[in-house]
Amino acid sequence: MLPRHLTAALAVLLAATVVTSCGGGDDDASASAEATPERTTSPPAPAAAPTPDVPLGELTDGEAILARTRAATEAVTSAHLDLRTGVAGMPDASTLSLYVSQDGSCVAHFTNTGDRVVEVLRTQLEVWARMDAGSWSQTGGPPELAGKWLHGAPNGQLEPLTELCRTEPYPPLDAWSPEGAPVTVTPPPTEGGPVEVSWDLSQDGMEAHVTLLVAGDGTDLPLEAGIDLETPTGTMEMAMEWDGFDRPVEVTPPAPGTVVDVDGMGGDFGQLPLPGGGLVP
Repeated sequence: MLPRHLTAALAVLLAATVVTSCGGGDDDASASAEATPERTTSPPAPAAAPTPDVPLGELTDGEAILARTRAATEAVTSAHLDLRTGVAGMPDASTLSLYVSQDGSCVAHFTNTGDRVVEVLRTQLEVWARMDAGSWSQTGGPPELAGKWLHGAPNGQLEPLTELCRTEPYPPLDAWSPEGAPVTVTPPPTEGGPVEVSWDLSQDGMEAHVTLLVAGDGTDLPLEAGIDLETPTGTMEMAMEWDGFDRPVEVTPPAPGTVVDVDGMGGDFGQLPLPGGGLVP
């Protein structure tokens, strides 16, 4: 039946692969950062966040820098996240390009090994989603739906697909925050340059190293991040980049001839327990 085919295919697309090495930032900036001495701070006692007029590059308290960054991300209305996930030494990779806005708009594009794709478009009232035709044909689903955009209400049959749009856009500030671990601060190589903070932590018996680059231009917003997680199968590497802060997220509905209204299919379509929320730990 269709629910089994679609559920299995999407589960493979979104949950099966975490692989390949991740991209980094500007080489010159990285080299300058490596030449700058690091300083490590112990977990600070609870205290008020420093005043915003203190330049970020002058702070030595890693937790205070993270507090400033959290406040900055909470104040923006929209953002774009590029995420690449892989295992060191393995050729496959998964990527996620995610545009999200506080008004509910979302554009998500997920790839697995480069040829398997899930796309989601969402507004406050509608959602469209599709997977690549090649993967769809392997599921045994109705051939007439291959390559089609599935359309419905955000709280209708396609609600599980919107899990991609609910992916946490700032993992280092959420699931991978220091949780009391010492935070190392690398001062900016130049005045007003980006500040690097890093820390080590354990999750489910596995060790992780997290690095976050924060803008030192007064915005306090995240620029890039990397998470290296030691797993039984190898080092999982996640690389993140952010931009598009406070820019409108434009959702362009697909052409009518490419769309199938799944809510109108009723119980024949079924629910989709898509594990998209697990894409970013």
